Amino acid sequence: MVHQASDRIDAVAFIVQSWLDEGGCTLFCGDWRNGAIMELLPSASARLSPPRYAGDFAGLRDLRVDDGAHHVHLDLARLSRACYLIAPSVCYGMRPSYELRLVAEGRDPMREFGLGLSVRSPYVGGRVNVEVVSRYLARVVDHIEAFPDVTTFRCLRDATATGGEAGWEELERIVDGDRLLTPLSAAMRASPGIPS
Repeated sequence: MVHQASDRIDAVAFIVQSWLDEGGCTLFCGDWRNGAIMELLPSASARLSPPRYAGDFAGLRDLRVDDGAHHVHLDLARLSRACYLIAPSVCYGMRPSYELRLVAEGRDPMREFGLGLSVRSPYVGGRVNVEVVSRYLARVVDHIEAFPDVTTFRCLRDATATGGEAGWEELERIVDGDRLLTPLSAAMRASPGIPS
């Protein structure tokens, strides 16, 4: 169990670094309601800096993109929750997007997240990229088990949205076909918008 602030910072840093180590992710932030979303598509290595400060600034990290000058400043003491999210995306024709959103305590991960990371290529040739999505789902389970005080999971399927049904059906087949993903199957069906 994660109790102290430093443990929470280390947990979130580990989760973010695991995404960066995997590669093939998109970094994003912003809110369409405000008119813009920023996306970074690292083409090479992206990495999280080690801790540099103590006290009030212990959570500060730089997320460096492509070994260059481009970077994102993160305060992992504030962004203390790692919220995994599967939700319809207009970018994918309302098929699922596979994301991680870093959120401050008490904030809504749908609207008030600090930084998001998403699987960059969840679809290949119009079908779910089973290998990539399976790795994402396994990471969700691993991080929930390792860091239950920090990690949450939500699956929001909009039953009223048109399009994307095949992506959702393929996701359900992947989850139902792997006994290691059983915890997600129950959580997906208990989430808002998922039919029982």
